Amino acid sequence: MLWIAETAHQIGLVPAVVAIVLTLRKRWLPEWAVWIAIGLGISWVADSVQFRAGGDIRGQYYWVPLQLWCALMGLKARWGAITTSLGIGAVWVAAAALFYPAPDYVMTGLGSAAILYAAHTNDDHPDLLFPVMVYFGFGTLAYFLMIDGFTQPPPQVGHAWMTYQLCRLIGIVGIAGAMVRLSR
Repeated sequence: MLWIAETAHQIGLVPAVVAIVLTLRKRWLPEWAVWIAIGLGISWVADSVQFRAGGDIRGQYYWVPLQLWCALMGLKARWGAITTSLGIGAVWVAAAALFYPAPDYVMTGLGSAAILYAAHTNDDHPDLLFPVMVYFGFGTLAYFLMIDGFTQPPPQVGHAWMTYQLCRLIGIVGIAGAMVRLSR
């Protein structure tokens, strides 16, 4: 079973690998693709550290805001970079003050909702709407079910984990496909 978990973990590198390959082939990469690849790369690094730390999820208080910020910068959230940064910072401080070290539902939930809104209202990137909805919409719901399952004695995470990984796979492959289609 460990190979399934490791394969699911490595899927997070797909956008970064696609970005590197396209760059090496001298193809222009849209700015959003770079931001999304960086955001998913941050998630990959965080998952790697979390796995080595024995599954301690408290690190999400540090990497989730960075991933959300990168995704929102890539989607060119209509409210701008400064407002986005201040909003994420305010939610981060509130979530950490109120809930740390418990699993973070506030930052992840509000951040995912902001990303879904930014993707829905961004007419520049219609190819991203479906994969972003799957990854940050359905994926976030599955993630919450998975985290909730960790609190059950004994932990009940199997189906939620598989659903979460399926959402990640569909979302990441969709994002990588859009990167390839829209590169020049």
